[in-house]
Amino acid sequence: MASTAKPADCVIRGAGIIGLFCALEMAERGARVILVDPVWPPRGASWAAAGMIAPAFEAAGRSDVHSDVFDLCLESAGLWPEWSAHLTHLSGMDAGYDDTPSVVVATDEVEADRLKAIRDTLSSKSLPWRGIEVEALPGDAFSGLQLPTDTQVDNRKTLGALVVACEENKLITVAENSPANTAGAELITAGWQSNELLRSSLPIIPISGQMLSLERYDTDAAMPVRCGSVYIAPKSDRIIIGATMEPGTVRDRVDESDIAGLIGKAARLFPDLARRKVIESWAGVRPGTPDHAPYLGKVDELIYVAAGHHRNGILLAPMTAGIMADLILDGLYHLLLGSFSPLRGVAGTHDE
Repeated sequence: MASTAKPADCVIRGAGIIGLFCALEMAERGARVILVDPVWPPRGASWAAAGMIAPAFEAAGRSDVHSDVFDLCLESAGLWPEWSAHLTHLSGMDAGYDDTPSVVVATDEVEADRLKAIRDTLSSKSLPWRGIEVEALPGDAFSGLQLPTDTQVDNRKTLGALVVACEENKLITVAENSPANTAGAELITAGWQSNELLRSSLPIIPISGQMLSLERYDTDAAMPVRCGSVYIAPKSDRIIIGATMEPGTVRDRVDESDIAGLIGKAARLFPDLARRKVIESWAGVRPGTPDHAPYLGKVDELIYVAAGHHRNGILLAPMTAGIMADLILDGLYHLLLGSFSPLRGVAGTHDE
């Protein structure tokens, strides 16, 4: 990957899923883009994630989440089917979208209260959900919902398709380093490391997470399952189980006891998982913010940021790309943009 000094309308610093989506969106609108990252193809948080598209589970009825995050997540989730088909067309590769509804279950009263909050929020917005009969629930779960709003992608397939689409777009140049001079805008999309690149400081912290994948059988169900802090996400060739939440840490290797703990939690629902072969275990670092909401907008003259997406980077990538392209290329402000301004005052903690 060679550096370049080619003039650009926008330099995007950070080639995770947010940066890739933004680069492709802008280039398809005719902008010249330089996409800067020292690692290519990207192997950061987007690669490490499980690919959950979960607006209801992550944001519906949560008092610790910014009040507008659910609307942003829901709108972005609606863009994923078309975006995935477009990526498949551009790259000739399966972009990994799976519209199988997720299932959320409860094994204790705290988890049951979370299900009630999700159900009440969806009902208030006339959005679909379906209760699950007790006899159909896995393991020791006693309550459950099926959520058509919540689906998934195979994020590694998505990233592969995005990389090819960006490499083949003649208006996108990939570089290891930023050009010395450019007359255009600069967009920071470097996740938890964005503050290192910004001229102003935002309350973005690293939140490490550990996860693993198990072998998958042809007879396994296809739906993602969430229960409290654990998720079970079947992909075409593996089952992903995650994830720990470790605020303020940057972890580059797993703790085997934590991995065993994740398997144990998953096995409470599906005992057979405890006997499966572990294919891989790994750690990633999410960009956390006090209100679990991203920072989107201008931070200085010609300097913009799209970072701090917490656990929703993959989910919010299509919406973020459209919002930032509108703002940077056309000066247009999305109705929700003010809610996520990097200039907003944020109070709270990063704890789950």
